[in-house]
This record gives sequence, C-alpha cells and structure tokens, in this order.
Amino acid sequence: MVDAPTPPPVANGDDLSGLLPVEPPLPPGAKPPDPTPAPEPEPAGVPAGAKPITFDRVVLAAGVENREPKNAGTSFRDGTEVYCFMSVTNPGPKRRLAHVWYFGDTRKSSLGVKVGGPTWRTWTSRPVYGVGSWRVDVVDEEGAVLESVAFEVK
Repeated sequence: MVDAPTPPPVANGDDLSGLLPVEPPLPPGAKPPDPTPAPEPEPAGVPAGAKPITFDRVVLAAGVENREPKNAGTSFRDGTEVYCFMSVTNPGPKRRLAHVWYFGDTRKSSLGVKVGGPTWRTWTSRPVYGVGSWRVDVVDEEGAVLESVAFEVK
C-alpha cells in the first residue's frame, strides 16, 4: 500500500490559499454570473392556463339521485354511506381534484374527481365508521385545500 504524498508545509500555519482550488479568471469583457437564483418553475400539477374554479355547491348527502344530492345534511349515522356532492364552474381546462375524507385529524381516504367542463357536477362517497367530527377537503392538483365541509357522525 502506498501512502498519499504529504502536502507542502504552510508558511504562516493558517494561510491555506495555496492549497485551495482557484477559480479561473473570466475572459476579457465577460460579466460575472448573476448570484440571484433562477426563478422556480411553475408547479407541474396545475394545467397551463388554469383559472380558479368556483364552487357553486359542496354538500354532504345520504345519496345522489338524478345527479342531485338526496337528503343533504351535516349529521349522519355511524356505518352509513355519505356522499360529497359538488357543482362547480370551471372556466379553464379539465382539472383533476380530490375529495380527502378525514375523521378528526386522521386522513381516511382520498378519492379523485374529474372536472371536465365549464359547469360540472360530480361526487364521491364512502361509508363512515366512527362517531365524531368528520370533514371532506376538496384539494387541487398541488394539494391546496379549495373548499372544506364538516359533518358529524352519531
């Protein structure tokens, strides 16, 4: 095994300038690089040209019939199927949102919903098990909460 060469001695004991790499000089007429960081790119999940979605209705119901919520409310029985229905105005391109269901602060499920036109009705549902406070957050492609509805399970 060969030992690495010993570095040359340092004259003052604390002058390391001879041992550190030196950046080459700039060519004549060149400007030093701008230390300002480059701007961050636009988020990849939101479609280009996406405009704000307007929520006309976000309601909880015991069902959906003829594309309308049935027996809307804010209190449901333990073990029943609860529907989160929303009607939106979407002036931009098609979007993918999600209904994120929470029991207290515990995330129970995330169900994707498509918003495919300028006016759109869609819904998700799930059985709710657990007495207490629940909520459904409507989130965008980046995970930002756009709307939230709370309900109780008894």
